Amino acid sequence: MAFITDDDINELENNGVDARKHIAIFITELTEYFNNVWLEEHFIKEKPTSLDELNEKHLSNYPSNSGYRILEESFTGNDCPINILSDESKRLLGYFYNIQLHSS
Repeated sequence: MAFITDDDINELENNGVDARKHIAIFITELTEYFNNVWLEEHFIKEKPTSLDELNEKHLSNYPSNSGYRILEESFTGNDCPINILSDESKRLLGYFYNIQLHSS
């Protein structure tokens, strides 16, 4: 089953998000973010083409216990470079992964 469903696309579109455009930007920004906080041995060398690919290859088949742990560790701490993520990407991070970021 796909991570992003037609219902997700409809929900996002109904809330003013150009889903297909912003999901592509989200994947790019999230890849850059992870490459800033992960050890080099875990860097994402080729940008994923979908959230399914990102989840499967880099987030231990998220949703999974390991995937949740990777996300939690990646977004915990005072020195997280959240400025890499646009406001729309932060919104999608909350929608898809239930991670709410707030600028300080």
